[in-house]
Amino acid sequence: MISWHTPYNRLLHLSLFFAVLPWLYSYFNEQHRIQSYSVEQSLMLSWDKIITQPTILFRRAVIGINCNVDLVVSGTGLLERMNATTHKRDDHQVLNNVDDLYEAFAYFFSRGAAAERHTSDEKTFQTLVQTAGESRQRPHYYIGGNAALMAEKIATAFPRTTAYLVGPIGPRSQALLHPSIVRTNSTLIVKDEVHVIMEYKQGEILGEYVAPASSRFITSHDQYSGSSVVIEMFFKAIAQFNPDIIILSGVHLLQNQNKEMRMEKLRLIKRNLMQVNRNTPIHLELGSIGDADHVAEVLNRVGVIFLFFNR
Repeated sequence: MISWHTPYNRLLHLSLFFAVLPWLYSYFNEQHRIQSYSVEQSLMLSWDKIITQPTILFRRAVIGINCNVDLVVSGTGLLERMNATTHKRDDHQVLNNVDDLYEAFAYFFSRGAAAERHTSDEKTFQTLVQTAGESRQRPHYYIGGNAALMAEKIATAFPRTTAYLVGPIGPRSQALLHPSIVRTNSTLIVKDEVHVIMEYKQGEILGEYVAPASSRFITSHDQYSGSSVVIEMFFKAIAQFNPDIIILSGVHLLQNQNKEMRMEKLRLIKRNLMQVNRNTPIHLELGSIGDADHVAEVLNRVGVIFLFFNR
C-alpha cells in the first residue's frame, strides 16, 4: 500500500504544485489580458489566428499605383481648429469646403463608421494639412496608400520576396518606405501626396454627437496616384520585372476625376491587363468609393478582367 505521507511523496506533491502554479498564473493572466483588449485589438488577433502563410512563395511582386503619406490626427481636435460654421451631419461624395468636411465627418462619426472622401478645393485641403501638422495636434506621419502598405508588408513579412512599388513617391514617403522596396525614379515627385486621417475613439463627443465606436475619416486631394503616367509606369514595370504576382490598388481614386477622364484611365488599365500573362495571379485592391457610378464602372471595365484571369 502506497503511503502519501512519506517525505518522498510530500516532495512529489510540492513539485507538482509548484509546476502547476506558473501555468495557472500564466493562464489567468492571459485571460485578464485578453479581456482588457479593445474591440479593434481583439479583431486583429482573431484575424492573425485565421490568416495563414501562403503555400506558394512568390519571388517577385509588382505593386501599384497609390502611395502617400498618412497624416494622423484627432478628428475632433482638428475640426475645432478649422472653424466650421455648421453643426449638421450629412454625407457628401465630394468635399468642397470646411463645412462639407464637418458634416461628412459628423455623419460617419455619429455612426462609428469609417469613410474616405475627396476634398475638391486645393486651398481648403492645404489649410487642412497645415492645421493638422501643427504641433498642438500631435500629428503622426506614416506611409500610406494601399499599394505602399502592401509593399511594406511584403518587405517585412517575406524578406525573400522582392517588392517593386510603382506610385507617386515624395521625399517623406521615400524615407518612410522599407529600404528593400524597389522603386522607380520615373514616379518620384517633389511634394508628397498627403492623406489626412482623422481618428476618433468610442465615446468621443462632437457637438451633439457621440461616437458609438472607434474609427477614422480620411480625406485627400491626390494629383498623381491616378495619373496616366503612373498607370503606364506600373504596366511598364510588369513587363520589365516579370513578376510572379501583380497587385493593383488605387483604382478607387479615379472617382475624383471627371467621368470622361476616369473612363479613359479604366480603358488604359483594361487594355494593359489583357496583355498580362494569364498564368500570373492578379490581386485587385479597392478602397472606399463614394460614387456608385464609379463602382459600376470599375466592375464592368476592370472587374470582369479579374474574373477572366483568376477563374
